[in-house]
Amino acid sequence: MRSRITPTPPAKAQALRALGYALGLSLLGHAGLLLLNSTAEPAPDAGAGKAKHSPQLIASMQTRPAAAPEPAPEPARSKPTASPTPAGRPAQQADQAGPAPEAHPPSDAAGSGAASPAPALSSLPSGEWHYQLSQFGREGRAVLRWDLQADGAYALSLERELGGRPLPGWRSQGRLEPQGLAPQRFVQTLRGRERAALNFRREEGLLSFSASDDLLPLEPGLQDRLSWWLQLAGLAQSQPERFAPGREITLRVAGLRGQPHDWIFEVLPLETSGAGPLLHLRRQALGEYSGEVHLWLDPARQHLPVRVLFQLPDERSWSLQLMPAPAGESSAPDSREAP
Repeated sequence: MRSRITPTPPAKAQALRALGYALGLSLLGHAGLLLLNSTAEPAPDAGAGKAKHSPQLIASMQTRPAAAPEPAPEPARSKPTASPTPAGRPAQQADQAGPAPEAHPPSDAAGSGAASPAPALSSLPSGEWHYQLSQFGREGRAVLRWDLQADGAYALSLERELGGRPLPGWRSQGRLEPQGLAPQRFVQTLRGRERAALNFRREEGLLSFSASDDLLPLEPGLQDRLSWWLQLAGLAQSQPERFAPGREITLRVAGLRGQPHDWIFEVLPLETSGAGPLLHLRRQALGEYSGEVHLWLDPARQHLPVRVLFQLPDERSWSLQLMPAPAGESSAPDSREAP
């Protein structure tokens, strides 16, 4: 059986078309609104006034310090002018150190006194003095000879013998100058032959040794191993105020093979002997093997040494004691017998 399509009345068909148009317009309107919402930017939050960030970014911004703005450059300043300082010393040290103190010689250094020992030594007459030598428990003899020429040249020697056998002797030659004895050559001798020599080369300002090739600067006032005996006598005679007990006198003395040393003599209390008071000087030991040296000077004999003691740390110690002058001779300036 065939179905039949019944035709729709005209009024009803118009109503259906109107409904379809309205539905289509509604769909188009909703589609347009959706399109507008998807393309428009979200409005900012008016209350916060800031863009929203993720928690991780916020934490990072809170813990990272804000970069400090670069300071404005300071205006250029004029550099102060540095005061000149001596070469070889930093400016800071020069400012803090102040002026350098002037160098002064030691108050008791030999030759620093106003009075010169030369007149006292020039008044010491040429001659020889005999001593009793003691060493190794035995007795011997020694002779100290002094000769001063009119032109100022001097010669000083010491000869010793013990038990009839000669011991090494000493000889000093030089000139008498305002500061006292100025040695030019010192020699150690044995049986008349030179064994060692020390040369004071004053024109060159050098000190040389026969035992070595060393050359040392020649120091002013330097004495040899024998000249210091009479140099001290001249100082004590011309500058007695410096030889008060407790004072110290320093001489520079050169050895045969080494550097010059300071010989520091301590002035000890006066000692009284049968012939009168004696000035007692003690040289401090220079080292472990040098020992002390004692010297007794007689003011009545122009401070001539009347006793000498080399107190060495072993049996090599030896001493000299001035002996009375032989009959008919005068060995001391005042011809008085030794104590």
